[in-house]
Amino acid sequence: MPEREKLSLEDFALSSTQDRQYAYFAITSDTPLPEDIEKLPLRPSRYWNAGDKVVRGRIEFERTFSRWAFESGLRETDPLEEHIESLLRKLLPVFGQLEQLPADCKQSVVCVTFSVQCSGFILEPAILKQLAKFNLHLEYDFYSNVDPHDELADLRSLVPREC
Repeated sequence: MPEREKLSLEDFALSSTQDRQYAYFAITSDTPLPEDIEKLPLRPSRYWNAGDKVVRGRIEFERTFSRWAFESGLRETDPLEEHIESLLRKLLPVFGQLEQLPADCKQSVVCVTFSVQCSGFILEPAILKQLAKFNLHLEYDFYSNVDPHDELADLRSLVPREC
């Protein structure tokens, strides 16, 4: 059995402050997705239908929408533009099949970023033209990472000090 890499608390703190980004392709609908979606030669990373039951802890709920998601396959440290280009290359051979899906199946490239300071990106016009050519929506999902050093300073300020 290979030896597991040991991480220190410092390693964890540093990795939690690194910016991460990725993109994935998603088909979303308010109704269950058509069976035709299983004919796509791509295997989804995640897939659920509206009405599917989900249990989280002791709470059970139903999905309110359907989603079929396909990842770019790149690392989260690779530029977001490369994720999108990778997705477009993989989707190009199946765009004919995607066009046959019902109109209520919204097709999107979803851009996700986790950033300590701020998030944003620039896309080249050629990529934007490709997204428009295939009538793909561009969704943004931005999250803020909290700098653990700032968090510790804030926590220290709450501890009463004796004068």
